[in-house]
Amino acid sequence: MSFRDSGEPIGPVGSGIDCFLMQDNTILGYSTDLSLSEDLMVEGIQTLGYYGFRDFLSMGYDLNMTMGTYLLRGADIAGSVSTPGWQPDGSININGPGSISTFTGLDLHTLNVMFTVIGAKYSGGDTTIAQGALMSKSTRWRGQKMIPGLATS
Repeated sequence: MSFRDSGEPIGPVGSGIDCFLMQDNTILGYSTDLSLSEDLMVEGIQTLGYYGFRDFLSMGYDLNMTMGTYLLRGADIAGSVSTPGWQPDGSININGPGSISTFTGLDLHTLNVMFTVIGAKYSGGDTTIAQGALMSKSTRWRGQKMIPGLATS
């Protein structure tokens, strides 16, 4: 099956073939996997004379994202993830314009938004080159917040 004729979804649970990712409104055609980790930094409130936690309180928020892609040969290939950082001329643009991204996951069949990550900042990555394997790159991001889509639960 190709991107355009992936068939009709069966049931409420999707798979990787049912989703595609966008970075700043550009489809990431070479992304292979995505992991999002939210932490609401919940702390338990304990008091004298009470066994266990009396209540819980969120002390902050943290969002980490890891995305797998292929290491592509060539510059500015359509569908590749845009990662600020060291440039070929030796300069670094990690804090420059365009260093904050928005990522969106969409259902391939309905184009419903499944989630949106706002304020994502590239924080590092890993490159893997191995005998008998495709060259891959794993990128790590920190985000300001993840908003669930209206059509997900």
